[in-house]
Amino acid sequence: MALYPIRIVEGFVGHEYTNIVPARIDSSAQFGYLKNTDEEISIVDLFINSSYLGFLMKKYYCREIQLEVSPWGYDEYGETVYTKEDFLSLLGDLKSFVEIAQSNPSDPRCDKFFSYNESGTKYSNEQRDKEIEHLLDFYPRFIKRMNQMLAHTKEDEYILFVGP
Repeated sequence: MALYPIRIVEGFVGHEYTNIVPARIDSSAQFGYLKNTDEEISIVDLFINSSYLGFLMKKYYCREIQLEVSPWGYDEYGETVYTKEDFLSLLGDLKSFVEIAQSNPSDPRCDKFFSYNESGTKYSNEQRDKEIEHLLDFYPRFIKRMNQMLAHTKEDEYILFVGP
C-alpha cells in the first residue's frame, strides 16, 4: 500500500487528512464537546481507513459512546469518537503487532493486520514483507505520538477521528 513513510503531521490539515484530536464533554459547546486542538495531529485518510488502522477503529468503536457524544454513528468521513480506555486497547493491539512482527515477521498473527491489497487480491510474500516494513515504521511512531497526546490531555475523555 504505502510506498513511502506515513507522515504524522502536527495540527489540523483537512482535505485528504483525518485529524485526530482529544476532546471532552461540554454541554455549552456547539456540538456538545470541546476539542483540545493543542494536541491535534493529522494523517492521510487513506492510511486511517485502510487496513493500517481501519479494522481496529471498527473493532473498538462503541455505538453507545458515539451517540452520547455525537448524533452520528461510525463515520469514516465524519467524526468518530473513542473513549480513552478503548483507544488504549487499540494502541495495545498495535504494540502487540510490533512485538510479534519484529521478532518473527512471518508469524501468521501478523496477517490479521492486513491480508489483501486494495483490489481485494491476497498479498504476495514480497508485498506482505513490504507491508510489514511499512507497519513497523508507522505503528511505533503512531503509538508514541498517541501516548504523548494522552499524557498531555488527562482532562479530556475522548479521542475524536475527524475525517476529511
